[in-house]
Amino acid sequence: MSSRGDRPCAVILSGGAGRRIGGRNAFVQLGGSPLVAHVIERLSPQVARLAINAAPDPAFALYDLPLVPDAVPDRGPLAGILAAMDWAHAEGEERVLTAAVDTPFLPRDLVAQLAGAEGPAAYALTSDGPHATTAIWSVDLRDDL
Repeated sequence: MSSRGDRPCAVILSGGAGRRIGGRNAFVQLGGSPLVAHVIERLSPQVARLAINAAPDPAFALYDLPLVPDAVPDRGPLAGILAAMDWAHAEGEERVLTAAVDTPFLPRDLVAQLAGAEGPAAYALTSDGPHATTAIWSVDLRDDL
């Protein structure tokens, strides 16, 4: 899965405007903590390295994680996935996990659930169908994307 062991690196997708939930989606409070803190707490034990896909914002400094901005502006989640793939590639990784910042209840075994999938990407399924931003991607898809 990764060139550095069995745990992938991961990027939290937080580059959107947050229109669905009132703006600055990473910092919307849930149970007294911002959404980004919940996602970090869920993913950190499962991954080798973690970054946040977002425009530069001093509020993210609290989390001491690399910020990975979109290289292609105004393209929604796909721009964030591409930025994640580019970052992972630069880190020497073969695959990268992405998850949206507004998914605070990710399974604590998400990586294990997705790790055995065949093909260039494995994505999470919900009762509503695929949740395509929660996925493990081959960085080889960068040129196609």
